[in-house]
Amino acid sequence: YPLSLRPVYEAAGRWPEDGIVVDYVVYKVFAADAAPAGMKRGVGAEKMPVWVPVSEEGTET
Repeated sequence: YPLSLRPVYEAAGRWPEDGIVVDYVVYKVFAADAAPAGMKRGVGAEKMPVWVPVSEEGTET
């Protein structure tokens, strides 16, 4: 979620309360580019995004 669009997302009730600020490289790897085959976006240490196997339970996409 780009910070510049925060008012738009908040007005729609879609701004994540638990989101974190990441640099462009992290954004590009985990949001702009497709996930590697068999992987999905999950949450790792300090709420940073990580790739986890699709079959792994308890992760967010």
